[in-house]
Amino acid sequence: MKTRWLQVGMLCAVLAGAGGGAFGANGARSGRGGGRAAARGEKAGAQQEAQETLPANVEAMIEKQVPGGTITGAEEQVDSGRHLYFVKVQTAGAAGKTETVLASGRAQYLGIVDASDDDPNDDSTYLEVETAPAAVRAAITKALGDAKVNALSFEVDSERFFYIAEFEKDGKTHFDTFTLQGDMTEEETDMAVADLPATVKAAVTKARPNTTIDSASEVVARKQRSYAVDVTDGGKKFELMVSAAGAVTGTDPLDDDGAPAKKGG
Repeated sequence: MKTRWLQVGMLCAVLAGAGGGAFGANGARSGRGGGRAAARGEKAGAQQEAQETLPANVEAMIEKQVPGGTITGAEEQVDSGRHLYFVKVQTAGAAGKTETVLASGRAQYLGIVDASDDDPNDDSTYLEVETAPAAVRAAITKALGDAKVNALSFEVDSERFFYIAEFEKDGKTHFDTFTLQGDMTEEETDMAVADLPATVKAAVTKARPNTTIDSASEVVARKQRSYAVDVTDGGKKFELMVSAAGAVTGTDPLDDDGAPAKKGG
């Protein structure tokens, strides 16, 4: 993911001339995105090369979503070919607070970032469930019923936006994936390693003879069942995708915490 910090001074001048919000000295986003950008040593270089301003259509969408709010800063990111804007907005009124609105480069409203999730070591973007687009909220309610969403993360894959709802049901952790339009594309359920089908275990052992299986989950997508198996092999962690028939269809490296390893990291 490429991060670009929009110049605060330029944004201030543009918005002031247009009658929009004013930017202060702390315009750069200081939450999770700022922490990981600084950790990668990207912030300084991105500031030097940033010449863009917040697009007018994105600004107009923010004003519609947060009436009376004041834009105080913004960060642009490019993820899988899609431009995203994390826009800090001070809400109106005596009880005003700062919210980070997530918008696409096409001025699509994507939700409000969950301010309670500020782990600098977590690259994921989490949103407040009640602020997700209407189609996403409706789809989650239909699929989950009375189950409570513990976390709602946002991802970009192949230039498409996805929302992943994590919840507990029947003593198991589930992850249901939805598109921006509210279509459910995948259901993933954590499972005990002992419950993996014999064909899947055999496929993992054949692909990596010296591996240890750490965890597993069942994945159902397009009515096809497969298994995500996290393993440790030679001190390194990997996720293997295995079909129900026992074919290994993909292998991805993981970091020490079991999250997808950063490319080039």
